[in-house]
Amino acid sequence: MTHAIYAIAFSISLSGCYLVKRHAKCGFRTIRYGQLFKISYQKYRIWDYMLIALPPIILLALRYGIGGDYYNYERFYEQYVESGTSQFEPLAEVIMSFNNYVFGNYQSFLALVATVTFLLIVNWCVRLADSDSLPITIGIMYCFYFGNAMNTIFQILAAAIILYSFYYAQQRNIIKFMITVVIAALIHSSALIVLPLYFVILKNDKKENSRYSGKEILKIWGILMISIIFAYIFTKYGALYKFAYSGYIGKYSEGGMINVYLKLAVLLYIPELWFMSSLLKKSKKYELYYILVVLEMICYTMSISVAYAFRMAYYFSFAHAIIIPAIIENCISTKSKVVVKIYFIMVLLFWFIFTTYVCKYNGIYEYKSIIGL
Repeated sequence: MTHAIYAIAFSISLSGCYLVKRHAKCGFRTIRYGQLFKISYQKYRIWDYMLIALPPIILLALRYGIGGDYYNYERFYEQYVESGTSQFEPLAEVIMSFNNYVFGNYQSFLALVATVTFLLIVNWCVRLADSDSLPITIGIMYCFYFGNAMNTIFQILAAAIILYSFYYAQQRNIIKFMITVVIAALIHSSALIVLPLYFVILKNDKKENSRYSGKEILKIWGILMISIIFAYIFTKYGALYKFAYSGYIGKYSEGGMINVYLKLAVLLYIPELWFMSSLLKKSKKYELYYILVVLEMICYTMSISVAYAFRMAYYFSFAHAIIIPAIIENCISTKSKVVVKIYFIMVLLFWFIFTTYVCKYNGIYEYKSIIGL
């Protein structure tokens, strides 16, 4: 039953991606309030967004007792409502206070956070992805973030906000970048990990001929090599010198087979790095996403011996949703596009099935809901 529920929900969601292409040229409507407020929107796009986002939102909102931290968050929520204090950051407390004032129960809290999280994710995907590649972009985001959204609730919301900070970094708008990161950090302080990236991200040049040279491509490889060496040293000697959390989680201790993430990611890293040179020569905008993939590698490598280091990858994994469609689009022949697309789809399906049903990460199997499913 669980397999059918997830399959049907994701199929409905992906069908909305094809409507986005159909409605891409629909007219805009504008809402005004004097000279102070104006917002423009595309009528049919709103329904497309909802069709894409509603299935995961409903699944998360109606779940009962599943998700690794379901009961932990329930306890934290009730403690905060009763005492007014919690272990969470200030804006996370504001969300809980707002929910308690308006709705008054934990299940509504889950629905509220799920709604905001996936509307942010879907909006980001629609704005950045080409309409032809939107289904695979959405599929990648679900693969990496759906299960986690049932578990690390506030951190995934923070990650959904961080998505937008990199756009401002590429535009060299440090004020909006900082505001976005601070908002995310006020929900989950781990979001501060992205702050240094502002200073290594190149400005996004909109010119089509803005391309990389060979030396700039070596920069990415240099970051990769240095990162791997750093991660190796830290994971090998961290426990010996008692760095915080190092060695806390092993293969059979709390957290499970944490090295699985790195093993699975290799199936994506190999083709992504293989096509890196051609993508960077095509446009320098891909530099950011390859840097994020490198940072994800570090997190997964450190997760071999460092507790919960893999959770820092939440802020970087969305890069695959840009790189993979770009690889498919830039394959030379139609035949190769088909082969590469099938490969990535199979890897992503394997990733979701293996982590969900075999390793049982995030506790989303078997699905249980408040309506008895």
